[in-house]
Amino acid sequence: MEFEEAQCVFESIQGKGKMIKKIEQKLDLLSHSIQFDIQPDISSYDQLEEDDCNALLKLNKQAQIRMFCEIISQLANQFSIPCSLNKYYNGEIDIRTKTLKQWKSKKFIIDVEFKTFEIVRKNKQGIKKKDKRIIQLQFYELQPKVFADKRFRFQLTSIGDRHGYYRSLVCGSTDQKLCEKVMDVIRNLAQYNSQTMKASIIIPDRSQAQSFAQSQYFDQPKQQSSKSMIQQSKQPNSTPQKDTSPVLQQQSPPQATIETKSQSLQLIPDSIIKPQLVQQQNQEQYIQQQQIQQSNIKEQSQIIINTQQKQAPISIPKQEEKEIFPVIFQQLVDEEKLSPQYFQKSTSLFTEQSSRDGIQILKSSKSNLCFRVYIHLSKTDIEKVFQCLSEIEFIKKWNGIVSQESRVLSMIGSEQSGIIYQKHKQYGMLYRPRDYVFIRYVSKRKDSFIIVDKSIDHEDAQTQMKVVRGFINYQIIEIKEDNNEIRIIVETEMTNGGLQSASQDSDMTIWYLQEYKQLNQFIKIYNQQQIIMSPLLSALQTHAKVIVYEQEQEQQQFDDLEQSQIQQLEQIPTIEHEPEVPLMQRQQSEQVDEFIAPEIDDDLVIEQQNFTPEDVISNTLPNLSLEEQEKVRKLISIVEQDKHFHYCLQYKYQQEPQQAKDEFITSIDDGHYFLRQDWERDKKNGGMLFINQKKVEAQKRVIKFMLKMIGSNLLSGKSILSISLPVEIFETRSNLERFAYSFGFAPRFLEEGARLRTPEQQMKQTLTFGMSAIIMYLSLEKPFNPILGETYQGIINGCPVYCEQVSHHPPVCAFQLKGRGYEIDGHIESVANMHANSVTGKNVGYIRVTYYNTGAKQLFIQCPGQLSGTAFGQRIFNLSGKQFGLDLENKIVGDLMFNPGKSSLFGKKDTLIDQFEGAVYKVRDSAINKYKKEGYAKYGGLDMKIDIEQELYKVRGVWNEFVEIDGVKTFDLEMLPFKMINHPNPLPSDANYRVDILWWKLKDFDQAQKAKENGEVKQRQDRKFRDKMSGKKH
Repeated sequence: MEFEEAQCVFESIQGKGKMIKKIEQKLDLLSHSIQFDIQPDISSYDQLEEDDCNALLKLNKQAQIRMFCEIISQLANQFSIPCSLNKYYNGEIDIRTKTLKQWKSKKFIIDVEFKTFEIVRKNKQGIKKKDKRIIQLQFYELQPKVFADKRFRFQLTSIGDRHGYYRSLVCGSTDQKLCEKVMDVIRNLAQYNSQTMKASIIIPDRSQAQSFAQSQYFDQPKQQSSKSMIQQSKQPNSTPQKDTSPVLQQQSPPQATIETKSQSLQLIPDSIIKPQLVQQQNQEQYIQQQQIQQSNIKEQSQIIINTQQKQAPISIPKQEEKEIFPVIFQQLVDEEKLSPQYFQKSTSLFTEQSSRDGIQILKSSKSNLCFRVYIHLSKTDIEKVFQCLSEIEFIKKWNGIVSQESRVLSMIGSEQSGIIYQKHKQYGMLYRPRDYVFIRYVSKRKDSFIIVDKSIDHEDAQTQMKVVRGFINYQIIEIKEDNNEIRIIVETEMTNGGLQSASQDSDMTIWYLQEYKQLNQFIKIYNQQQIIMSPLLSALQTHAKVIVYEQEQEQQQFDDLEQSQIQQLEQIPTIEHEPEVPLMQRQQSEQVDEFIAPEIDDDLVIEQQNFTPEDVISNTLPNLSLEEQEKVRKLISIVEQDKHFHYCLQYKYQQEPQQAKDEFITSIDDGHYFLRQDWERDKKNGGMLFINQKKVEAQKRVIKFMLKMIGSNLLSGKSILSISLPVEIFETRSNLERFAYSFGFAPRFLEEGARLRTPEQQMKQTLTFGMSAIIMYLSLEKPFNPILGETYQGIINGCPVYCEQVSHHPPVCAFQLKGRGYEIDGHIESVANMHANSVTGKNVGYIRVTYYNTGAKQLFIQCPGQLSGTAFGQRIFNLSGKQFGLDLENKIVGDLMFNPGKSSLFGKKDTLIDQFEGAVYKVRDSAINKYKKEGYAKYGGLDMKIDIEQELYKVRGVWNEFVEIDGVKTFDLEMLPFKMINHPNPLPSDANYRVDILWWKLKDFDQAQKAKENGEVKQRQDRKFRDKMSGKKH
């Protein structure tokens, strides 16, 4: 057969007239010697040497045939003539994507023997993907397309419903010769339409998902062996089947790459096509023989396969029936995980994680993501148990984690399989839901059922923005009758996506597996009813009947069955329960409980069972008089009726500073305006100790209460300003008011700076004012987060101060103060991150001071701070890092280091953690350019070797006590800040009109919480409206 086909190809190539004369004579001599016993006249082969001719004739017939076929194989590849001698063609061509219509370069492989066109898919790492995109060319039509998109193109279009992933595929290349060469190969394997297409064909693709699943996941691999058309899955103790078919015994030569050099080709004559048709008939008959054997209809049969001239009988020996799995599970088959003995053999590889509520969960010693679950049920109908574990509509009835959005995407009943979309609810408050798309295969063995799952890509279940797509590497469920009970084993290996560690991933998987404890209760309810026919169970029952449906009939049958199943399932009650608290959240909450418990007073422990946060916090609040309470209630009524707009419209605002009587803050809560009754300095080590134990216990109670509500997410490093918190942890001010309050020393230091004549001298006052602003802002009580567009108006010593929340995510406040001879403006973003026993925070942004007399614009960038001991231990606050003052136009930079360590100018013994040191410098352009490049958020300070031109002043001090510049103390705690008063008639958007803050002042926390949540809802609705109207994200 090999020689006969090679002879046909030889004749075809001879007809083209492009063969090298010497090679043509060599082949002709070999052909003559093989076919005839008479020695040819070598004198007619003028291109060959006499010695060469004699050497060829001396070869035995088998060697001559082998040489002849090898030469023809090379020529067939060169001239793109498909034949069984040359079974593979590969190369690279452009493929147009289905959705975006973009061109992507892909490698391809054409298998002539099996008439397939494979698009090679690789991931980002360049590793070939397991799920192949293969086109069965005999079911496609090839049609050339007009030149467009700078490419020569052709299209493969499915003739019927027997297509794979591609209903149609457009290929092209900028190289016309390459495009024609690929078309020449495909033309003889697919049906050909010579009419050139002028536009793309758009074909409805309603059965694409099902057809894709059938061809992509259920066709057996065709290149695993050169001796079989359908490779059966291997099982232990099974004997591989021997095939003596002459057609399938051919050896595949090495792959040949398609050359880009153009060759003008003609259609292959019938002498070549006929052997291929015979070969196709032989393959189809062999497939039928395999199907007969697999269904065990006949234990032994003999099939006659016709060749071109004669028939060769094949004797199939009797062997045991073998279970055939879809090719997508081939790896599991190779690893023997689908064998009946797998669970018994692999028990030692798992260690127990938990055992309660009737289920045992074990973890693999080889993989942190692999788990096994053992469940034992009392004797019951095994088919009902199978339904509860395989049918998604049943699973939604008992598994509280599986969302009601889960569904069957398509059924392939003839293959005992379905493609399923399964969505899981949120693991925690700040986690997104997960979803999975997978193929589920079911099978019935002698005394058991088996369910096998594996994730796939599917066009009917695209990824969603707010849902994380997980991946099921595999899941195997065995349901087996064992004496008087039903034994269930579930083994799963999955990744849930979007998590930072394997530990978090495994915790989420365990959380899902724990839901199997609800299975027994649901089965008891289901046992009281008649069995409900379902798609996968129906597929198992009809599989043995050898019923073949068309795709539309099969899908319609499934739709009808699914609708009937849903109607009957509605009569069975759902197991109503809340999924168990996630493992990570529960463990971290318990750890914090252990830290807090030793520090709780005995009196508070007694009241622990009846604890609510406001009980303790209300004792720490200043009491309002009855008259003050009545004023607040009246203001709430005015705001709720929107009458406060009337007061604002009648008021004429004065935006310039006015002369005012000096009023200072002398004390707060009967203590120092800064220290109050809350702080004292640690004279031994430095830093601020929080000593108000009453507030400490109250705040710890709040933290404990919050942890029980939102679990470990609060401690995971997320910004605490972005978390919706209960009103009980807030103080009675908005963050805007707190910013404005921090400017209490501005008239004292900056008015003096406005009288100085040089920017260098003014920088002293700017740095001093910046240090005072940090002290004035410091408080352990959290202010209310401003709503976008919220404002605040206040007055400090006659100077108006304005603040507005200009961004919600991130939270950014813009501010302005009009002073006498100066002006303050800028913006600040409050960033705070809460950890297990500490909080770090920084006001990211700048305060800019503009002096009218010199025109100097000087920036102040604050240093970050840290509070430790939030959960246990002594609470200590300190600043650590760098703080800057910058005058970019005049090239002046103040560079201060807080907590400088051993290199301090104070010496090793005197250096405490709250000390700082630095200097004011005249700098070069490199320093200014560095700031402009890095920006205020990332600026790292001066390079002392190249940026310094001149040192102007030395700066030192203790940030919570004094500031000293060139030996002169410019600030200490004996200095008093000016009082700030609220504007009597602020804008309607002012923070003092916030209803939640007003209710909080009355200690009505329920009303305050409702008002706060209503404000947040309105803010989200407003954001959606702006996005819709502007077409931009805000």
